[in-house]
Amino acid sequence: MGQRLIIQIKENGRIESNCYYHWSGFTQQALPLIKATLTEVIYLLDPHHTKQDKINRYAPYFKGDRVLTFDKDGTPTDPIDFDLTDLMKDDRIQIDINAFCQSWFHICAYKATGASIPKCQSKSPWGDILPYSPEADNIKGIINLTNKDIAEAIYFGEQFADISINSIDTEPHVDLTSLFRAFDPTDHTYINIEPASTKAPHFDKQIELSRVTLKQLDHIIDITTEAINKQGGIINYKDRLIIPIY
Repeated sequence: MGQRLIIQIKENGRIESNCYYHWSGFTQQALPLIKATLTEVIYLLDPHHTKQDKINRYAPYFKGDRVLTFDKDGTPTDPIDFDLTDLMKDDRIQIDINAFCQSWFHICAYKATGASIPKCQSKSPWGDILPYSPEADNIKGIINLTNKDIAEAIYFGEQFADISINSIDTEPHVDLTSLFRAFDPTDHTYINIEPASTKAPHFDKQIELSRVTLKQLDHIIDITTEAINKQGGIINYKDRLIIPIY
């Protein structure tokens, strides 16, 4: 339990992409990855950032990536190095969630965590040929864009963090309920933990783990770290004791 983390980006309730991390389902390992992804989602949604701004920000994450090429007959040729700045020359490509081909929005959001696309998945649901990393592996994170790949990641996932974007809420938020569970004093794993709620660090009473904003995420990271270091992980959440996955 806790090994496999799936971070998902949902738009109006629909899963549009996810990223699989094989050893990052434990709460302390998961939270920084979730924060990095949510930070980039918010950046990418900000209309004040131009396509050039986005390319300047994300180009370093694509260093070492390759892209498949084809001759005029459609026969594959040798892959070439990929340079994100080349996208400035193609007006059809926008790094925007509202673009017809949304792949670039999702790829950039996950790339900030160190995740990448493997060669076998370098074709998007819309038919574009996407950059892949020869070093892609499921520990650093595998980005999934097609329904088949998304479903396979969900099948193997243990802990899930859904980042939600919709037309009603003013800012994206993430569901962290999968990363915590109710404290069970009879669980022998935690037999030496003092369960007194008065000693357990508290999440802010305004926190809803099913709907966490970026600002609240910093508070959750701080309290979770304090709890694991000083109280064996127990946290007081709305007058109930919960414990992170670790």
